[in-house]
Amino acid sequence: MKSAAGLSFFTLGCAMSLAAPVALGQSATPSQQDITNALRPIPQALAGGHQGLPTPGTSPITQSPPPRQVTHTSLSSMPEAAPAPRPRSPAAAPVVSMPAPQLPGCMAAANEPMPAASLPSITFEFGSAQLRPESMATLNNLGKALKEDFPASNAFVIEGHTDAAGTFAYNQELSRQRAEAVKDYLVQQMGLKPDQLQVDGMGYCGLANPADPRGAENRRVVVVNKAA
Repeated sequence: MKSAAGLSFFTLGCAMSLAAPVALGQSATPSQQDITNALRPIPQALAGGHQGLPTPGTSPITQSPPPRQVTHTSLSSMPEAAPAPRPRSPAAAPVVSMPAPQLPGCMAAANEPMPAASLPSITFEFGSAQLRPESMATLNNLGKALKEDFPASNAFVIEGHTDAAGTFAYNQELSRQRAEAVKDYLVQQMGLKPDQLQVDGMGYCGLANPADPRGAENRRVVVVNKAA
């Protein structure tokens, strides 16, 4: 466990993630198919519209249109704060998440939309990068999805996210260490190649629930498909 005083990680700022993740299971374990569906590339014809068309044998996953621009699929069963009312078409009912507050050190980034899966069911010991045993099922399904359902040349980014308690530098380093812990598990236990996986410590930049910056739902791992 590291304290904020013991961190040697410094940075001038952190660009917020642009994915609008599909939430996959705060308490429930997302399946391999759930994760694969969330990370599938968005068809070019749908890049500017609603996504989540069903594939044979699967159920559609509703994704929010990218408010900041990366298409995160958060695998979460927790209810989200209701967005402000806005016109909806009869065929689609997108959920629009709130814009993240401007927190110290965070900067907006400009990226192309990318599919991403948000995995709050991957959890860690308090103030630590030690994975909890209850994370193993999600990690195993994630490893199988990345290894079996995507080309070996496909690259992914593993993002660590924290809540807004504590300093910018502390949360940046803690989130990076947690992303590294997930990568280590996928490489050592699931057989993925190290060069397939990049890590990024997002800290509190890119909160899942800006209305409650210290809420548990902000502490999560997000996997982004870079090849989309």
